[in-house]
Amino acid sequence: MAKATNRETQALSYLQNGPAPGSLVLMVQCPDVKGVVAAVAGYLAAQDCSISESHQFNDAGSGQFFMRVAFRPGAAAPSIDHLEASFTPIAAQYGMEWSLHDIGSRPRVVIAVSKFGHCLFDLLHRGGLAKLHSGISELFCLTAATGAA
Repeated sequence: MAKATNRETQALSYLQNGPAPGSLVLMVQCPDVKGVVAAVAGYLAAQDCSISESHQFNDAGSGQFFMRVAFRPGAAAPSIDHLEASFTPIAAQYGMEWSLHDIGSRPRVVIAVSKFGHCLFDLLHRGGLAKLHSGISELFCLTAATGAA
């Protein structure tokens, strides 16, 4: 078997672990117009942020554009509060609904399944526990709680 290259090793690590610690994620939804990707990428570059991952698509039926950008702030990047405040004019220009999240901030979640065995294991296997990027604070089985079989 061939030895994995450094690039393959890095790609595998990213798939298993997600974005690097300290990364932020910008989620955008707005009308599908030209220039949104350029505006977001230009803004992040001007703020000394390096894009590590970007996904976007448009929904022709609704005329909406969706974008998710993971990025790492550089040494000269401003605080997350400043990033949020200074992005507001760009968001207004394109009619964006948007949010900015710190990857390191793990939301607490509750997982409810209909059967402990296969439903829970399937959910955790498909999503991968590390990919949930959250702290599981509660876990219960709906059938056990309701008495249903």
